Amino acid sequence: MHQIAIRFAVLLLLQSALSIYAQAPEDLVRDSSRIVTQIQKNGDGAIPKSILERADCIGVVPAMKGAFISSRAREGVLSCATAKGWSAPLFFRVEGGSLAFSTDQTLVLLVMNTRTRDQLSTSKFTIGSDATAAAGPVGRKASADTDASIGAGILSYSFSRGVLAGVAPEGTVIRADGEDNSRVYGRSTSPKAIIDGEISMPVSFQAPPFPPIPPPPPPRK
Repeated sequence: MHQIAIRFAVLLLLQSALSIYAQAPEDLVRDSSRIVTQIQKNGDGAIPKSILERADCIGVVPAMKGAFISSRAREGVLSCATAKGWSAPLFFRVEGGSLAFSTDQTLVLLVMNTRTRDQLSTSKFTIGSDATAAAGPVGRKASADTDASIGAGILSYSFSRGVLAGVAPEGTVIRADGEDNSRVYGRSTSPKAIIDGEISMPVSFQAPPFPPIPPPPPPRK
């Protein structure tokens, strides 16, 4: 009986420790917007403008500061282009694959076509299996790398210590964060309704997720 009590106490302490690294939705949106702004101020080390103009959606998974458990799913936020500008943020989680466990690196995912965008509204989405993926080109090297990534459904980047690099995201699983999305928008809100711009931006966010970047035209139906 005493051993059961000890194990239960350890479990509670572990759960409390993990909750330290969970961000409030508003903070996650704010951090993601700040990160994109910082990346695009890097000049030759930024995401090429021509790539951003082609992107249907932008997703950011901020680094987990001070994290000591690498197997935990990470939190991210994604916004898609609509006729009114960037959509309200969709909250999601990434898990599995090497990218999900690199907790000291921020992940940036660019969704490059409508097929992949539509797949994001499913309950579970595996990069490399459900959509082709490639390391995103950076800065002036974009002209040399763009041809290889033209057909990719997702372009992926890692951002750490001020340096942006293209990375291979194979095997990483993306799933909508039902808890955060329900908390912000209500239980009946679907991921598709959010990224299609059918849901108004929450007043508490005060601005679109990625204001520094003009969104491309909405995808054709």
